[in-house]
Amino acid sequence: MLISNWLAMKQKVLPIGLDIGVRRIKMVQLAQADEHLKVVCAERAPLDVDRDASEEERRDAVVQTIKQLLGRRGFRGRKVVSALSRDELRITSMRLAEAETHQIEKVLRKEAARRFGLDGERDTINYMLAGSVRQGDEAKNEFIVLAADDEVIKSHIALLEDAGLQPAGIDAAPNALFRSFERR
Repeated sequence: MLISNWLAMKQKVLPIGLDIGVRRIKMVQLAQADEHLKVVCAERAPLDVDRDASEEERRDAVVQTIKQLLGRRGFRGRKVVSALSRDELRITSMRLAEAETHQIEKVLRKEAARRFGLDGERDTINYMLAGSVRQGDEAKNEFIVLAADDEVIKSHIALLEDAGLQPAGIDAAPNALFRSFERR
């Protein structure tokens, strides 16, 4: 008993990872001890909602399914990291001449807001450098731009809170997938 308590104190329990899919919900929680990860708890359940259900009916089904999964025991705490679905996220690539790189933030935010009909000041617009590419005789930096409407993010946070969770982070699904493969 004393050894298991010591081991429990040596590991750091990470937030619950939540995947809200079209047909099922998956949750996993890991603990980190030194360089190793171990699964604390992993659960999944079908999302029992018709395809032609209203947005409100789907939301209620998601909240109830998450509560059921949490009720099965095993998860520690209620902190969660989730990802916006591809329907909630807008993604594009943009190329900027290297001379424009001193204004990256301003240029990318303005162009993303224009392309997606977003408010560049209020909505969330982030980017990552994908690399350098040649376009004709010119070298350009290519950026992957991810954007979401502020109301979409607020709604996602409210859904998590209604399910009894405490949002620790919201990610973009492509980024979350990349990090899981990168780690392996």
